[in-house]
Order: sequence, then C-alpha cells, then structure tokens
Amino acid sequence: MRINKIEISNSQVNYVEMVSKIEYSPLFGIDPKLFNEIKEQILKIPEPIIQSIILQTNKANNERSDKKRSVTLQNIKEQLVSNGVSILNSISASALFEILKNLIS
Repeated sequence: MRINKIEISNSQVNYVEMVSKIEYSPLFGIDPKLFNEIKEQILKIPEPIIQSIILQTNKANNERSDKKRSVTLQNIKEQLVSNGVSILNSISASALFEILKNLIS
C-alpha cells in the first residue's frame, strides 16, 4: 500500500513511504510480535481509510490539549478496530500513537 498525496489546508504533504517498511521500535511500548501482527492488519486497510487515519494522527500530534489528543487517539483506535484491526483492543492508545507517528514520518 502506498499513500501518495493528502491535501491539508492550502498545502500538500506527500507520503511516499511504504507502510510495509515500518520497523519495530522499543518506543512503541509493545511486544515485537504484537507489532508485526498490527502492521499486517493495518496493511489490509483500504487506502482512503489510511489517509483519514493519517490526517487524524497529524491532528493528534499537533493537539496541545491532552484531553483533546486522547479523544482523537480513541477515535483513531475505534476506526482501526472497526476496519478489522481487532488486535488493537489489547494495546494502549499511546502505543498506537507511537506506531502511527512512525507510519507517517
């Protein structure tokens, strides 16, 4: 899956990194095996949904309020779970956020 271009308020951001190239990092706060399972499930999600998740992740990353960030992260997690990434039920929103930040960087 390749994420090509996302429009963000009067500018463009190009994401040319392949999701499949994301590597495990201890910063994720989860077991490497669990990370690989999550990665496999995320790779199966349709690109339009991934683009929406990327926009929400950027929003959470730029959010100054911890409460608003938590709400956004919970929404992301629920969207991923509703799209078949059921294993996310067993990880924290902060671990998911670390994974998603690496997905889009």
